Amino acid sequence: MTKNEKTKPFDERSYTIFAVDFDGVLCYDEWPKIGKPLERNIEYIKALRSFGNKVILWTCRTGLRLDHAVEWCRQHGLEFDAVNENLPEIVKAYGGETRKIFADYYIDDRAFLIDFETDASGFDGPGCPPEPDSPIWSKTIDERIADGEIDPAYFFEGGQP
Repeated sequence: MTKNEKTKPFDERSYTIFAVDFDGVLCYDEWPKIGKPLERNIEYIKALRSFGNKVILWTCRTGLRLDHAVEWCRQHGLEFDAVNENLPEIVKAYGGETRKIFADYYIDDRAFLIDFETDASGFDGPGCPPEPDSPIWSKTIDERIADGEIDPAYFFEGGQP
């Protein structure tokens, strides 16, 4: 079974669904403030939608912080098909709202790619998380960079250092 077959369990959509994080993806991560815009990423998301794809803003922000983020996005030309919720067709397909936002792809500065063909091939390369019992988990990202355990070049633009 291919990844595409796994992510299209209920129909033959003509579009792809992208769930996009806010802090560290659309703007530099300065939570709870809104950081400076990441222009290249903003243009990329606008292009995804202009090609007929659907885009969901998927963020931990709530209340006024979420309202400010959505308004900030509008001011930067970003519109979304949903904000922190599933698209109506997904709710219908699954018979109700699910806690997890359904998307074909998740764009997040804290994402980690799993290779569907090998079941976990990404866990042994640069920038990959350490084993769960590793003492590294107690270090901050800055400490891991300073110790040479993480190459900052592997971090998504605008995320952590």
